[in-house]
Amino acid sequence: MKKFKWSNYPFPYAVIDNYLPTNTFNNLINELDHTDNLIQEKFNTNLENKTIFKDIFSKQNVKEIIQIMGSEEIKSVISKKINSKKIFSMRDIDNYAGYSPYHVTENSGCLGSHVDHSYIKKEEFQHIANTIFFASTKWEKGWGGETIFFSNNGFIQKVKIAPIPNRLIIFIHTANSFHGVSSYFSKSNIERRTFYHDYYVRKNEIKKVMSFINSNRKKKLKHSFHET
Repeated sequence: MKKFKWSNYPFPYAVIDNYLPTNTFNNLINELDHTDNLIQEKFNTNLENKTIFKDIFSKQNVKEIIQIMGSEEIKSVISKKINSKKIFSMRDIDNYAGYSPYHVTENSGCLGSHVDHSYIKKEEFQHIANTIFFASTKWEKGWGGETIFFSNNGFIQKVKIAPIPNRLIIFIHTANSFHGVSSYFSKSNIERRTFYHDYYVRKNEIKKVMSFINSNRKKKLKHSFHET
């Protein structure tokens, strides 16, 4: 894992650039350019405009990035940040717990301020972190599509992270982890591609984990049981 620093506000997050070796990333892009995908669900509302895909047609390089995002290396990074020795990735759960690891935002796409689901498997596993990996062929300033982190009430934009290809974001998930995607438009009609991953702890750990996360925070983050 490359060196990086955590930022703590509005909630803990880290950004790692040039995450994959150049050849590995180029192979992934080439594979995405030449692979048909089966749509799992399409969203087209005022608050959300994007497509998510099933992975049944995924080939070697796509499977590799999903494996990396669910790896012990990334789980170890999260583990240290939340003081839990047992992290479960989305890849550890059957059928990704019904979610999709590959998302595409086309022109005019966006995603409003929201907080993700807080649990899976009838609350057995509690959602505690996310990663987002940007896998577009290119991105230019002015296209938009930045990942936005909002204030703890979800109304005020606090951080905007550009979707630069081969960039990885890690962030801690709580009931205050409001995030979204700014309106995206590429004059070259280039898709904004992302790989997404969730991480969980068992229900009996969540109080201890939240206490550790909040140990040095003035504005405490909260956990609650909710859908997206």
